[in-house]
Amino acid sequence: MEHPCHGCAAPVEDGVLFCEKCGAPQVRVSGVESSPQPLDRTSKIPEPAVRWSAALWAAAAAGLIAAVLIIPLFGLGLGMLSGGFLSALFYRRQTLGAPVTSGMGARLGALSALVEVGLVAVFICLRVWLFHSGGQLRAAFMNALERGARFADPEAAPQLIAAMASPAGLAGFTLILLVGLLVCGSLGGVIGTLLQRRKDRSP
Repeated sequence: MEHPCHGCAAPVEDGVLFCEKCGAPQVRVSGVESSPQPLDRTSKIPEPAVRWSAALWAAAAAGLIAAVLIIPLFGLGLGMLSGGFLSALFYRRQTLGAPVTSGMGARLGALSALVEVGLVAVFICLRVWLFHSGGQLRAAFMNALERGARFADPEAAPQLIAAMASPAGLAGFTLILLVGLLVCGSLGGVIGTLLQRRKDRSP
């Protein structure tokens, strides 16, 4: 069988490498064009890993400062917020300016809140043991609980106080309080991270 030459269109028998008329090679290698791969915009950039050695140091330092200086003056809520905020700042300084995302800031804040809760619990236990003030603390707690219940619902205040004074009620209240403090600490860590990011972007 024959095929036309690619150079002069003269008939050339199959299997012949060169055209007898023009000498054009009859073997053609077709190049395969590589099409660029489309960019997958749905893929997420992986979040930087938390350096836990630096995170533990930052959370411990922030929790200690908040528990000793801020909580006695301004209360638990502001103390947890401040501890979370400081933990994000200390972590950034400890890691020499490593990027900190909002999720990392929330975890740092929650970790500092746990440190603060532990320190406050130790302080309360030492106070009760040294000064035998367990009865006074319980009375202060019940007074605060009574004021809160009467403020929320004066008519149902006796039932609320009785429910909260039971062991199950105290356990539930403690759990809710712990969750709230962790949320405050996480929020403080997020705020600290966002402020640092804004500072980095400013000229």
